[in-house]
Amino acid sequence: MSAFACYPSLADRTVLITGGATGIGAAFVAAFAQQGARVGYPMYAMAKAGVRGLVNGLARSLGRDRIRINCLVPGWVITDKQRELWLDAEGEAEIARRQCLPDHLMAPDLARAALFLAADDSRMCTGQDFIVDGGWV
Repeated sequence: MSAFACYPSLADRTVLITGGATGIGAAFVAAFAQQGARVGYPMYAMAKAGVRGLVNGLARSLGRDRIRINCLVPGWVITDKQRELWLDAEGEAEIARRQCLPDHLMAPDLARAALFLAADDSRMCTGQDFIVDGGWV
């Protein structure tokens, strides 16, 4: 378990976490993003709306069985790849200008949110978007 959080309520539980770099949400976004190079923002927006609809529909369908479906919505997560390919002085300025919190959003920030959603602490949370973006405005 992570040094950042420990959720005893997760012991002996099966937890499915999808999204981000893997999972059905990413598959939707990736499929439409391939077309997005030709058709632009509308396909990206449609993919995001499709994920939103899927989360709502699954939450409604599976809630009676106490299966919770939520969506983590990350901001600009700074990874080694991001640093290498895209995070330059202009990117740093954009973060400083648009993000309320001054720190970089990192993968462990999303992991903590995922742990919360997987634990009993969020037992009454379903069908929701949980935005983890440092207050991007």
